[in-house]
Amino acid sequence: MLVRLIATLGLTSVLCGAVLPAYGGEDTLPRTVLALYDADEGETAWTGRTHQRAEMPLNHLGLVVKYHDLREGLPPLSELQGVRGVLTWFYDVVFEDPSAYLQWVDQLISSGRKLVVLGSSGIADQRNETGRLSPEIQAFWRHLGLRCEDDWVGVTYDVDVIESDPSIVGFERPLGGVFPGYSVFKTIDANTRTILEVGRARQEPTRSAVIVTGKNGGYAADGYALHPGEDGLDEWLIDPFEFFREAFATDDLPKPDTTTLSGRRIFYSHIDGDGWRNPTEVAEYRRSGALSPEVILHEVFEKYPEFPVTVGPVVADIDPEWLGSSEGLRLAREIFALPNVEAGCHTYSHPLDWHYFEDFDPQESSATETLTEEAEGAWRRVQQWTGFGGDQGDVPSTGDHAFNDAYDRPRSYEIKPFNLQHEIEGAVRFVEGLLPAGKRVELYQWSGDTTPFTKAVSLTRRLGLRNINGGDTRFDREFPSYSSVAAIGRLTGSLTHPGEVQIYASNSNENTYTELWTKRYFGFIHLAKTIDNTEAPRRVKPFNLYYHMYSGQKQPSLHAVQANLDHARSLSLAPISASEFCAIGDGFFSTRIVPEGPDRWRIEERQGLATIRFDHALDRSIDWERSEGIIGQTYTQGSLYVALDDAVVAPVVALVERPAGGRNPRASRPYLVEGRWRVSRLSVMGSGMDFSARGYGDGSMSWRMPRPGEYSVTIQRAAGTDARGASPESSVAATDEQGLLQIVVPGPGITGLRVRVRRVGDR
Repeated sequence: MLVRLIATLGLTSVLCGAVLPAYGGEDTLPRTVLALYDADEGETAWTGRTHQRAEMPLNHLGLVVKYHDLREGLPPLSELQGVRGVLTWFYDVVFEDPSAYLQWVDQLISSGRKLVVLGSSGIADQRNETGRLSPEIQAFWRHLGLRCEDDWVGVTYDVDVIESDPSIVGFERPLGGVFPGYSVFKTIDANTRTILEVGRARQEPTRSAVIVTGKNGGYAADGYALHPGEDGLDEWLIDPFEFFREAFATDDLPKPDTTTLSGRRIFYSHIDGDGWRNPTEVAEYRRSGALSPEVILHEVFEKYPEFPVTVGPVVADIDPEWLGSSEGLRLAREIFALPNVEAGCHTYSHPLDWHYFEDFDPQESSATETLTEEAEGAWRRVQQWTGFGGDQGDVPSTGDHAFNDAYDRPRSYEIKPFNLQHEIEGAVRFVEGLLPAGKRVELYQWSGDTTPFTKAVSLTRRLGLRNINGGDTRFDREFPSYSSVAAIGRLTGSLTHPGEVQIYASNSNENTYTELWTKRYFGFIHLAKTIDNTEAPRRVKPFNLYYHMYSGQKQPSLHAVQANLDHARSLSLAPISASEFCAIGDGFFSTRIVPEGPDRWRIEERQGLATIRFDHALDRSIDWERSEGIIGQTYTQGSLYVALDDAVVAPVVALVERPAGGRNPRASRPYLVEGRWRVSRLSVMGSGMDFSARGYGDGSMSWRMPRPGEYSVTIQRAAGTDARGASPESSVAATDEQGLLQIVVPGPGITGLRVRVRRVGDR
């Protein structure tokens, strides 16, 4: 399908390109962007620029991205339910005969959907008998408010910026040097906004609108949106948040938010079990021959009990029928007994290349019931390559599987033949046999290239599990761009073959900081820079501390984990388990937003999603009279974050013009401004309220009260004990000058409690 361009008469032969979406149900705001790609261009949906670079900003705008391979043909518009618009980012010609595609785009635009074209349009050059571009191709560009002048400027050493919007252009890298070549476009629609025009100032034929937005979408010429850096370290030339906001017209869309809970930034942590059998080199423990998990147990889990962590062993490392030992089992039981530890599972045999096993025939497996001499040799080579005594750990999810070339085999342990059911359910059941009463495995943590096929993800879902890993977000001096910040996750299927949701880890683990655990073992300490950069100037990710058990092997790596937890202690966060975050992530993909009149929306099918965000909303606040199931509201960096009540299946959010005065506007009822714990089942009675709360550590929270004065606070713990007080020492607290009531519930919490607040003197 891919057709390479052949330059003729000094003109470029590619002048256009775009494709595929579907509108939402009549009662639902469309949230889906359909991304068209052609696998013949050498990329999959997950290795292409759209998923790797553009999907995160689109997610931040509340949009879900689905992918369609053009080798399957163009989908009928009847299959595009829920699609707001189509995005294409082609490298070259993909439509040798574009007539069907051009007709399809006409119907797409006529249906009210948007079209956004980045890079090549993908359309082959077609001309009429006069040698000019065909009317069909000109009609394609007319949808975007452009006219193609049939000119190509390839010599650009003297080309300069004619017009530029500094709020979008020059976002992470200034536009300068020798500009990329470009086709000449002129704007022909008053509704089309020129974001960047380049050319020779005194030569009108060379002047071209290379970035525009308009009523039907947007366009950015090849090389003008993203600067390709070395080793894939790209930088945005345009602000993708603002460009996509305009192109897909998302201002009317409330944003399902995965970063915030109870008005605070989310914290969650998970640890993959790689290195469970590694003897530690930490001096205090080395003399006794302790293993790495013993160090993590005492130096991390026990010393930071206010932070939850999900622990996922590689079962082959603890199962005595594989490579496990009684000591490894003892440590697992002791770790899982801790109240701040959630049970996860990091596979049985640690697959490295998941797709190798998608159509795997066990009869073709060379593995036997015992470790053969050949397998032992392979294992020794893996040890030599990684430089430590455990297995490889997870490779960065680069998408091109480049690291797989270093592996001797598709999984770390081949002691027994591969079986998908055993790999997932068998591993989960083994871990559950080590858990104390009342706990179960909640999370499946993908290994290796972290790109499981749909059947594998489906199996975790049938077991009632959430799933995580992949993504490898970095945003620091070595990765200085939002282009290295990953999407929330991926839909493993396609438009025509729906799959499952895989949630990505929100931050990279220590592997990418230590060059696959070969050097700079202190490197994970630099996670703090990514945490800071993904918080401001916009909050795009929660605080995720993701690492491996082998971080307990070396003193520098242990110190890095502790330093990251100390950094978390210095911040205002809402700690939750990793499975709770995955429930929030799943809710991002499933949420339906139903308009119910002016500035009023019903939020449906949200699973664990707990926050709706409105951007550029300092002049708006909750309309409490028209809203239902709302816990509170808070303002951060110009956005309004609305906390939803978990106990209300379909909450309703309504907005009103914000009353003047104060950071937290007064309301006729109390509402949560921010808190460390998750609040639900809120019942308001006059100036007072009852609510449930659960969390980790001390449950500090701030409520905006409708009337100033003193309030009594009664805390009823789930176990039935009664503790009174807004703090451990007092049962009465007063509002401050801003009308805020500070409540501190002594920890550890976790199991939850019921809080009763009444204004002193009120009946």
